[in-house]
Amino acid sequence: MIVFKTYLVCVETIFNLRVLFRTSLEINYHYTLKGNCVQKMEKLTKAEEQIMQMFWEKGRALVSDLIQDMPEPKPAHSSVSTIVRILERKGFLDHKAYGRTHEYFPVIDKKEYSKFSIRKLVSGYFGGSFNELVSFLVKEEDLTISELEEIKKELSPKK
Repeated sequence: MIVFKTYLVCVETIFNLRVLFRTSLEINYHYTLKGNCVQKMEKLTKAEEQIMQMFWEKGRALVSDLIQDMPEPKPAHSSVSTIVRILERKGFLDHKAYGRTHEYFPVIDKKEYSKFSIRKLVSGYFGGSFNELVSFLVKEEDLTISELEEIKKELSPKK
């Protein structure tokens, strides 16, 4: 069974006017605007997410910079380079070439991917209900009542 959600998708017209419209998209993907194209965001593998965490922390980096910051035993340059190219193909990274050297940088920011991941988690495990997620966290004692009250205060409208 495929679950569909309605998202607002932003598309540029030929007159460079931004137009919002509603469309049904499969819940496994989140669509983002990249240049003049609407791009599908995919879930990352654990290795891809670890590399992206490094890019979100560093910003621009060479593959060798990433490897230098990794713990021992360090992976092979070709392994990291392959993952980086996959991330570029998926639209998470882009690069600037300096001769044969490529400096990569994130195109999707951490906040945007975090929002996508949380929505996917809530959709997959809590029937799309954020209330169910919060209830689960309270019941499992991962979230105390005082922490819940603090969140409630932050979310309540200021008067």
